[in-house]
Amino acid sequence: MGREVSALKIFWFCLPTLFLACGDSGENPAPVQGTEREKVILDTDTTAFEWDTWDLENDIAVLFALADEQLDIQVLSIAYGNGTQEQTYRDALHLMVLTPFDLPVLSGADWEPRDLTRPTPASNYIADTALASPEGITLLALGAMTNVAALV
Repeated sequence: MGREVSALKIFWFCLPTLFLACGDSGENPAPVQGTEREKVILDTDTTAFEWDTWDLENDIAVLFALADEQLDIQVLSIAYGNGTQEQTYRDALHLMVLTPFDLPVLSGADWEPRDLTRPTPASNYIADTALASPEGITLLALGAMTNVAALV
């Protein structure tokens, strides 16, 4: 339990960083003057709130991505990885409740072979957005690429 308590303290320390960077408006920070924000789909496997599969680097990465004034995070697409797809999805919902952002969280593919061959809300969003974005969109995949696999 000592490792979990120490790392949880680090996680809670990072939350104020997000709020200081973003304020309480629920909007992504304003871009640096003269630059355009890069549209990003953040595909990850968060598990900071799941004690049996506990790992917090992806949750912290999400917080810092949200605070980055050069990124315009469109959605969190949640994948299997540090935990089951159900665990990572539940964790992402918990994480977003702690932030001022109203960001969609989409459920994605799990690890079973049958899950990698059928569309999910996350894989559908990734495909539809990529096809509809003539200027392009960045897919930042931080976890297992199960949602990418479900695309092909």
